[in-house]
Amino acid sequence: MKGGGACWDKESCEERATFESKYQSSANLPKAFWTSGILSTNPAESPMYDANKAQLDYCASDYFFGNVGGDKNATTLWGNKFRGQAVLNAFIKHLVDV
Repeated sequence: MKGGGACWDKESCEERATFESKYQSSANLPKAFWTSGILSTNPAESPMYDANKAQLDYCASDYFFGNVGGDKNATTLWGNKFRGQAVLNAFIKHLVDV
C-alpha cells in the first residue's frame, strides 16, 4: 500500500486538490510500472522475486479509513467522497478471490 497524505477538513482538502491532485484519483496511474527492491522479479535484488505481489496505489485522501455516511459526512459538507475503506476492502476481496 502506497501512502500519499490526507485531508481532514474543507481547507486541507481544498489545498490538497490544488497542490496534490495526483493523489486524489487513480485516473492517470500507469497500467504497468517498473519494480525494484522487494517488489523486483530479479533474484539478485529481492528474496521474494518469485512471489505474487500486489500494489494498491493511494487516491482516497483518508488513509483507507473513509466510508461515506451520515448527515455530517465529507460529501455533504465539502463535496469530497472519502471511500478508502471500500477501496481497501475491494482490493483484499479481489486478492482472495483470485
